[in-house]
Amino acid sequence: AWLVALGDMPFVSPLTLQALLAALADGADIAAPLHEGRRGNPVAFGAVRLPALLALAGEVGARPLLKAMPVREVAVDDPGIFRDIDTPADL
Repeated sequence: AWLVALGDMPFVSPLTLQALLAALADGADIAAPLHEGRRGNPVAFGAVRLPALLALAGEVGARPLLKAMPVREVAVDDPGIFRDIDTPADL
């Protein structure tokens, strides 16, 4: 499995990571966290999606895969899936 996590999102709860990995263990090929009806990051990918991940090019990230493939949305109580840090003021 692979977890695509953004380096500027330090407030994601460990429980969210566990929930995403549990979704993969339960058979999901791709799992994304969902909080208050919105998808966030990070996103977990099962081993079956390795060829698609390796085929990605440029700086678009995994967004094309999330649009083209089924994604299991995992409900989490974690606003950290949206909070990114770009400047010291964001802390």
